[in-house]
Amino acid sequence: MVQIENFDGILLATTNRVESLDRAVMRRFDLKVEFLPLAPEPLRELLKAVLPERDHRRLATIPANHLAQRRLTPGNVRTALDQLDLRGLPIRLNTLLDALTLEEREQQGQRQQMGFV
Repeated sequence: MVQIENFDGILLATTNRVESLDRAVMRRFDLKVEFLPLAPEPLRELLKAVLPERDHRRLATIPANHLAQRRLTPGNVRTALDQLDLRGLPIRLNTLLDALTLEEREQQGQRQQMGFV
């Protein structure tokens, strides 16, 4: 905390565990910004931007209330796309939704077991 107070510049800090920081630390930050999961329509627009055009019609049929239940950020979408790329899978609506579901589980601490199956 002393180093934060004595720092003569702009400090940007990020965390996904803000609840674990105590009030003394939080007082050292002049501005706090929370990035919430995407609302249904911005999520739909982001997915539309990364999916091939042939999947746009199917994406449009997903109800907004289904998208509202997803807790996804642009970072989750980027990570899911990277996972598809690493696994050599095509970027299609089904594969992307599956990868996003895995990301949500990981985010909630429901990790899949690794190793030989």
